[in-house]
Amino acid sequence: MPSNKDRLYVTLYACGGKPTMPGKEDTMLLVRIMVGKVADGNRLVEILRNTPIRQGQPGWNCVSWVKEALDKLKVDSKALGTSVIEWEKVRNEAMNYCQRKKDQHRFDGQGNFDSDKVPAYDLMERKEIIV
Repeated sequence: MPSNKDRLYVTLYACGGKPTMPGKEDTMLLVRIMVGKVADGNRLVEILRNTPIRQGQPGWNCVSWVKEALDKLKVDSKALGTSVIEWEKVRNEAMNYCQRKKDQHRFDGQGNFDSDKVPAYDLMERKEIIV
């Protein structure tokens, strides 16, 4: 994987409080999922910046924003090159990868891991990566 190309990642992170989502996405621990290679950075930034934050709207949260942003990127044919941005695939693979890391005791201090490095997964190649 050439390091000179920008990549788009989706991140899962832990947050305090009770889960607010039926699938408990907002209780999972931090991982990075590479979902695409950036073809046009300016276009990508424009699409992401124009994806609204809908605070105050019932049921809306950051996961809703990611889904909407990925849906907009799917419609656009120029912002990303090679990518996997279908919401169900991204969500399911991200949750599965995070669960594997949890099962390996990546987050509870029982494993021997470098806590400065975030676990990362390349969804296009379907393999763990070092970033």
